[in-house]
Amino acid sequence: MPKAANDKRQQAHLLVVDDDADLCQLISGFLGRKGYRVTTAGRRSAALEALERHTFDLVLCDHRLPDADSLEMMDHFRNQAPGVPVIVITGYSDVRVAVDLMRRGAFGYVVKPLYPGELAMRIEEALGEKQESRAGGEEATAKA
Repeated sequence: MPKAANDKRQQAHLLVVDDDADLCQLISGFLGRKGYRVTTAGRRSAALEALERHTFDLVLCDHRLPDADSLEMMDHFRNQAPGVPVIVITGYSDVRVAVDLMRRGAFGYVVKPLYPGELAMRIEEALGEKQESRAGGEEATAKA
């Protein structure tokens, strides 16, 4: 892996929100080995607290939490972490939910069972798009 890609990953801080503690541990371990910093939360309240305490570069959120669903969480993410890409993890491939999530600002979603390569690719895409939009904003500011 090129050093620049690894440096970018080490700087990226990801929030993983899922009530399945084993899945959080697996995702956290996998992403940690990829060079990301990872914070996990199992409930809405823990996710909101993490958003208040830390700045994240990306959020992975399960569609169904014990105290919220991803549609509700999207509103919180937009308010507390505007511009941060959100990828929803779901066990259901319901097109209506996917469309609603995209309308609310989700970058995308992945369906369980999770495949590490697919998850890593979606994260890289989201972080790359975030970096491009940030660079575009800086370019527009410089021209003004």
